[in-house]
Amino acid sequence: MVSPSVLRVCLMTWCWAVILTWGVCHWTMPVTDRTVHQSVPVATPTNLNTRFTHHSHSKPKRAERRHVLGVVRRLMVANNPTGLAQQVAMVKTREEIQALLMPHVLLNVEINPESRVKIKLADTQAMRAKVELHHGIATRFLLQINNQAGVTSSLNLTAIDLSQQPPQTADWITVALVNEAGISNKLSGKKTEYLIVEIVANQIGLKEIRLVGDAGQGTQDLGFRATADFLIDVE
Repeated sequence: MVSPSVLRVCLMTWCWAVILTWGVCHWTMPVTDRTVHQSVPVATPTNLNTRFTHHSHSKPKRAERRHVLGVVRRLMVANNPTGLAQQVAMVKTREEIQALLMPHVLLNVEINPESRVKIKLADTQAMRAKVELHHGIATRFLLQINNQAGVTSSLNLTAIDLSQQPPQTADWITVALVNEAGISNKLSGKKTEYLIVEIVANQIGLKEIRLVGDAGQGTQDLGFRATADFLIDVE
């Protein structure tokens, strides 16, 4: 019969063997295997998309919507785009408002932090071969303003007839920003806003003009980007 002391020695030897075996196995396996038991967040479509979609659609403030509606109503005096004001009143985001207005935008006007003015033909107009007008009839378009300098002066546009050699001021066409009840020809200083430009042509035919923009002395872009050239077809 085995004595108790011998049994204790055997038991202790077995325990130490188990401990040593576990330790060797644990510390020789890869780190990633040793930490597999730790709780790791799982990347699901929901938590991945939340970061990118939370601010993707911004709701316009009440004052912004009032401004846009005021501009659209004055635009309708001449162009009468069916139901545009009602559509603007119903949509919920700035992106939706911008999408509704884009077909009526003639120029994008950008004023950089140094107050330099840059203008270019809006994408929707650039895709067309020409801007169509009717002889002697005022046609109104939107100007989309990106005013990074907070300028509050008047925006000026001058038409140059490129069919003349050398090019000179076009006396057969009037280009002016609308300044009447509900809409001003002055910049408000807000980063984004819309103004209305009214164009009246008094000669029939197809001509190329250049619009030159500024917001006061010294604000024209030094790289001569304060201009936009396009064709006008007057019927």
